[in-house]
Amino acid sequence: MRKRFPTSFGIILAVFAAGEACVGEEPGPGGNVADAGNETSAVESGGPDAPVDAGTSDGGPKKCSVTRPFANVAVIDSLLTPAPGNRMQLSPDELTAVFQSSPAGTSSIYLAKRTSLSAPFGSRTQIGPNSAGAPTISTDQLTVIYTANGDLERITRNDVNGQFGGPTVLTVNSAANEGGAHLTAKSLYFSSRRLPDGGSGTAHLYRADFAAGVATTAFELSELETTVGESDPTPNDEETVMYFRSGTSIYVSTRTGGTGPWGAPTTVSELGDPSDEPAWLSAALCRLYFISSRTGTRQPYLAVRSPEPLGPPPSRFRASGSAAAPLS
Repeated sequence: MRKRFPTSFGIILAVFAAGEACVGEEPGPGGNVADAGNETSAVESGGPDAPVDAGTSDGGPKKCSVTRPFANVAVIDSLLTPAPGNRMQLSPDELTAVFQSSPAGTSSIYLAKRTSLSAPFGSRTQIGPNSAGAPTISTDQLTVIYTANGDLERITRNDVNGQFGGPTVLTVNSAANEGGAHLTAKSLYFSSRRLPDGGSGTAHLYRADFAAGVATTAFELSELETTVGESDPTPNDEETVMYFRSGTSIYVSTRTGGTGPWGAPTTVSELGDPSDEPAWLSAALCRLYFISSRTGTRQPYLAVRSPEPLGPPPSRFRASGSAAAPLS
C-alpha cells in the first residue's frame, strides 16, 4: 500500500551552480524568507572569482563563521528549464548535481554535470524512476538516495561515469513518510513522521550511520525537536553545522567534533522569507544553497558570506539593493 503524503509534503529538488559547495521534499513545514542583503550575480555572490574561501596557510579553504550573516543572495538559472523545486544536492567538488524536475510533465530525479565552477551545468540525464524526488548523492558519487511513495530508496553505480542500477528500498524506513534525505560521508539524515506505533506524527529529523551504500537504524535528533516539526536537514560534511527548517524559518545548530548532541538552534534571520528552504552547505560554511518562492516562482538561490568583509563589487555587477541577477 502506497503511503499518502500530507499536503505539506512537497517533493521537488533544485540544483545550484557556481560557488563553493553545499533532498521530494521531506515531511515537514514549508516556508519563504526576508531578503538576505543584496541580490547579485554569481561572482559577487561567492562564485569562483569571488574573494571568498581564499585559503589558509595550510592550503585549506578559509572557513566562515556561522555567526556571520549571509550578505548576498543570487538566483541560479543554469538548471531552470524547467525550474527545479525544493531540495538539491551537489558532489563535494560541486561539478555534479542531482535534483528533481519535470521536463516532460512527470517528476523524476536527474543528474547534470559541469566542467568547472564557472561553467553552467550541461544537459540533464534521468537517473531514477518516475514519481521519485528529493535525491541526495554520496560523497563518492556512487549512491543516490531519494524519496518514492513515502519511502527512501537507493540506486548505485560502479564508477562516477557509469549508469545507475535499479532501486532498492532502504531498511531504515518505517510505516510513516520519510523524505528530505541528506548524505554525508558517514551519515544519512532525513525527516520522518514515524511514531512508536506507526504513522501520523509530527515530522522530526533523524540520523542513521551510512557506509557502503547501507543505512543502519535511525535515531531522532531530539535535541533539535520543535513543536511544529523540522524538515530539510542540511549539514556540512563534517557534521559540525546543521541548517534545517521549522515552521516558516531556517535554523542553524552547531556541535564540536561532529559527534554528540547538537546545540540549541538559532534562527537565520537574514533568510526570513517563509518559502526559503535550505538545501546544501559548502565545506567552508561560506555558501548556502536554498530554494525559495520569494519572487513568486520557486527557484534555486545561493546565499554567500565571507570570512572577512568584501570590498566593493566589480562595476559589471548589479548595484547594492538591485533585483537578483541570474547565475549561469
